[in-house]
Amino acid sequence: MVRTLTLYFPQSDTSFEVHADNEVVAGLSQTCDLSLARFFQGQQARIISRRHFQIAYVNGEGYAITDLSSLNGTWLNGLQLRPGIPQFLRHGDEILVAGNEQLLIEVFWEEDSGTEPYTLPLVRPIA
Repeated sequence: MVRTLTLYFPQSDTSFEVHADNEVVAGLSQTCDLSLARFFQGQQARIISRRHFQIAYVNGEGYAITDLSSLNGTWLNGLQLRPGIPQFLRHGDEILVAGNEQLLIEVFWEEDSGTEPYTLPLVRPIA
C-alpha cells in the first residue's frame, strides 16, 4: 500500500497532500500543481521561484524532492539540495524554501518508517 505524503505549512496552519500517482511541481507559477503563494504571504514569497521544487513518488522507494534549479535553492533538514538531484523524504523532515525559516514546510507520512535518503552530498548548511 502506498502512503500519502502530507506537506504541512505552519505559517498558514494548512496542509497539502501528495499522492503517489501525481508528480507535484511547487512554485509561484500558475502552472504549478502546488502554488506556494497560497501558503506563503508577504515579502518572503518574492524569493520563491516560478518552478521551485518537485516531489514525485519513486515506485517501491518512497517520495523524493528535487530542486528545479531554483534561484534561491531548496533546503532539506538544514542542508541545501543540489539542483536536479532527488533526495528522499522521511517523516519529520523540514523543507525550507529559499533557505528562509519563514518559508517552512514540514513533512508527514501516514506512518513514520519512510525510506533511506540518497547518500549524494548536499551543497551546504544554512549559514
